Amino acid sequence: MRPGWHHPVVWEIRRTRIGAGARRASRPRFVDRLFVSGSYFATLGVNALLGRVLTPADDELAGGPDGTAAVLSYTAWKRRFNGDAGAVGMHVLLDRAPVTIVGVLPPFFLGTEVGRTFDFFLPGRRASAVLSTTPFDQYSTWLNIIVRLKPGQTVESSAAALRGLQPELRSTTRGVTNRRLST
Repeated sequence: MRPGWHHPVVWEIRRTRIGAGARRASRPRFVDRLFVSGSYFATLGVNALLGRVLTPADDELAGGPDGTAAVLSYTAWKRRFNGDAGAVGMHVLLDRAPVTIVGVLPPFFLGTEVGRTFDFFLPGRRASAVLSTTPFDQYSTWLNIIVRLKPGQTVESSAAALRGLQPELRSTTRGVTNRRLST
């Protein structure tokens, strides 16, 4: 039996070049992007400043209603788009893959990694469509998990349940070198 957590989320970190159309500049720029599950923002209780955040509907292999959706950090929105509200709905290229900006995050949200900031938040299941390289290999730590405990659930019972899932996670991800993320 699987543990019942509210909105478990996963994420992966990638650095990439952004296409010239994103800044209306002549040369590509590096941006930091984070691949997250569709429930990432709901679990963290974060809403968009403009537009919307990612949802489970965006986190599908074939893409969501907006194709490959992307949410901008506030800093990236100010720095790369001059704080233009018209950035929401804009189509940009990340590693030559088209994405649609669907929202901008509030300035207080910097992500879940202390000391790191990100420019773009993208659906994890779309990593293969966006990345020009293999998303991960057997030697990288590519999967991070956050869970929100249900009322009455303890940290100890949740930790034990996660430890119980480790063998399944290992067997599912064994031999993933040079294989694209597909599930």
